[in-house]
Amino acid sequence: MSEQKKNEKAILYDAEKCIGCKACVMACKAEYQWNEGNFANRIKKIQTGSYPKVKWNFIRNACMHCTEATCLIVCPSPGAITKLENGTIFFDSDKCIGCKYCVSNCPFGAPFYDEFTKKSYKCNLCEQRVSQGKEPACVATCLTGALTFGERGEVIKEAKKNQAKVIYGENELKGLHVVYALTDKPSTYELQQEPQVPASVWWWHKVFRPVALWGVPFTIVASLLHYVIHGPHKIGEGGEH
Repeated sequence: MSEQKKNEKAILYDAEKCIGCKACVMACKAEYQWNEGNFANRIKKIQTGSYPKVKWNFIRNACMHCTEATCLIVCPSPGAITKLENGTIFFDSDKCIGCKYCVSNCPFGAPFYDEFTKKSYKCNLCEQRVSQGKEPACVATCLTGALTFGERGEVIKEAKKNQAKVIYGENELKGLHVVYALTDKPSTYELQQEPQVPASVWWWHKVFRPVALWGVPFTIVASLLHYVIHGPHKIGEGGEH
């Protein structure tokens, strides 16, 4: 079940209303001036059926702001990832050390690594706008009303009122702060049916992090975590790495 608290905010994405115009993608790009090739918000086009009965579905791919946030658990850099009172999982990239653990462990593939800055980034739910009473840039730009923003409880009520077949995010990972109103099962939209925190993350949270706090050098702890997540270092044919 979700862990709904007062004043939590959320985006509602209605897949049936999305036309794949990518105005939200461009609004995010303009708001943050991401480097070339980087996007914190994407729209995926998914084909179902076969000719002549072909249907195109669109799905938003960005941070889901999970209550049980994998990135928050695994991040080894103090203050780089925090959870705000409104439920936003906030990235402070100035404190990012570029380890990429958030990138490799997110169940939704949301964070990205910028090769120019050597740091990771993702959607911060436009905290600089929301704190001023404005909507996130993607929501403010949406042409069809596929994106709406408000109190999380009201967002979920709206999805139920519209009789969505599946409300994805109400309970997943103890509640997401981006909720999807879907007309078909999650797998149709290439979403995990039951997203979970990877086992490797729990190793970090329950074992490696406490060990680090006991005074074991960070490099040793980081090496152990890398081994659990990525496996042993392999040498290719001819000695290539």
